[in-house]
Amino acid sequence: MKLKIAVMAKLFAPVSKASTGGTETFVFNLAGELKRRGHDITVFATGDSKIEDVETIAVVEESYWAKFNKNLKSASDMILSRKYMSDEILGYLKVLFYIQQNRPKFDIIHNNSFNYLPLVLHQLFFNIPFLTTLHVPEQNSDTVRIINDLLGKEHSNNYFIAVSKSQAKKIKGIKVFDVNYNGINEERFAFDLSAGDYLGWVGRIVSEKGLDKALDTANQANFPLKIAGPIVDQKYYLDIIKPKIGLSKKNEYLGELLGQNLVNFYQKAKALLFPIDWGEPFGLIMTEAMACGTPVVGFNRGSVPEIIKDGETGFICPPGDIDCMVKRVKQIYEMPEDQYIVMRKNCRKHVEENFTVKKMVDGYEKVYHKVIEDWKKKHG
Repeated sequence: MKLKIAVMAKLFAPVSKASTGGTETFVFNLAGELKRRGHDITVFATGDSKIEDVETIAVVEESYWAKFNKNLKSASDMILSRKYMSDEILGYLKVLFYIQQNRPKFDIIHNNSFNYLPLVLHQLFFNIPFLTTLHVPEQNSDTVRIINDLLGKEHSNNYFIAVSKSQAKKIKGIKVFDVNYNGINEERFAFDLSAGDYLGWVGRIVSEKGLDKALDTANQANFPLKIAGPIVDQKYYLDIIKPKIGLSKKNEYLGELLGQNLVNFYQKAKALLFPIDWGEPFGLIMTEAMACGTPVVGFNRGSVPEIIKDGETGFICPPGDIDCMVKRVKQIYEMPEDQYIVMRKNCRKHVEENFTVKKMVDGYEKVYHKVIEDWKKKHG
């Protein structure tokens, strides 16, 4: 059944083919695949966003990421900058007014921001099912407190979708309607049977992503670590990361990698390290690496045990256990070639069976219909 869907992006970074943020990549993949399946899609995003063949309405002229990326000093600086800016709030208000004025154009709203304003105000503007994917860690937040204070804990006008079972179990203060895994474009992240001799790490350089522990692992195991990603927390990088990189001439910081350069990086890594220090809701990086054939060694936090098949597509270590990570990395390097090839093939197969964009959108089509059906039962 063809649906008319409004997709609200988080108004922080541009949504495009070159997106590096998890939420932005999610919106790009979701909107494109829904459009290909014949649904009517309208995306509300920043002015520097671009999704081919999908109607995209700019509600913010330029993303915060574009404005502050060049002069970024630390994560706290960005948060403070955003806090005192009105563009984001105005952008969400524009979305609500547009949908109100074009009510027949939409069957369902798919929100990808956890900003409290659209979550609270949408029901004052229109009567349309309002679905929010939780691209947030499991801990409680100010948004949960605000929507509960203003709407009551039932807040039946909102439907929330978790991106992992772990997130659904641990998130507090709101009722999760369903769980649907994220997916990646497996054709973009092509499989490669061969690999290089370095360990890889990919992500925003902030403390919760655990780059310091990846460096500790690589330095103790005496294997080179190549690092890809933007420096978001400058102080963390200068005080902690840069000195650890300097402990071995084999380590290398490559900056942020985009497009085929990132794919090549994944393909040629012997293994990817994922020693996170927070409850990662999903972790697209793990699936991107495995699609390329690269096994992942990660800490048992958040969604990690749902994405890595321990012993088959990588290894899972207790949180913070560097010794375990060193042991598992050495195990990968010491594997007979035929055994390592089997692991690389397992990685690709696991992604194809569970974490593709098509699998993700299959799930969301079912979720949309379930939400609409539930909405009609409640509202007549």
